[in-house]
Amino acid sequence: YVYFISSGDMRQNIKDAHGMAMSYGLTNPSGRLTYGLEMNFSTYGDEKHEEEYDMGNGEMALQEINVRNNFMNIMGFTRMNFKAQGNFRPYALFKAAYAHYFTDLAISDADDQDHCSSKNSDVVYQDGTFIAGVGGGLQIDLSTIFGKKRKDLMYLNLQSSMTTGGRVNYMNSDAPSASQQHQDQRTPSDVVAEPINTQTQILHQHHVGNL
Repeated sequence: YVYFISSGDMRQNIKDAHGMAMSYGLTNPSGRLTYGLEMNFSTYGDEKHEEEYDMGNGEMALQEINVRNNFMNIMGFTRMNFKAQGNFRPYALFKAAYAHYFTDLAISDADDQDHCSSKNSDVVYQDGTFIAGVGGGLQIDLSTIFGKKRKDLMYLNLQSSMTTGGRVNYMNSDAPSASQQHQDQRTPSDVVAEPINTQTQILHQHHVGNL
């Protein structure tokens, strides 16, 4: 599990993000350095509402509009382990990554509680930039908690890091209320998606957020 807190203007424009991460690394023979790759996926905005949808045969049907704001980081990292071995291993971390921000739109039947299928779904905006960061953490061998587990088999990894990077355009479908008072003088632009009903060929417009 990962939890992201943004800073600066971004802090005023988007909410904190929640997501998942997975990583793979190799430690050198001395146990002091670990190199690897990490990928994480997080969501910082999720807006749902219902609209009347023209079915093209004179009927109107209630549809659910779901706009989700996400980002994905693909990074390489180098970890300096302060202890070559042991149940508790603190470390320092250096990483570089590509951050991909994207917003997707899905339209589904409001009466379909299982959301088995979407009438329309698409990525309506995306952008990216390179980022770099530093941090630290603590790797705990879970054999210290679950005594029957073999050592060096499962770990609890607690980590905190700070990243910075280039400029990126991103959407905020449900930004915090503080975004209305921030000092950024740029005028946000509306983003409108125009999905088409593939059965009736009727074009619909939906406001999906601000850029």
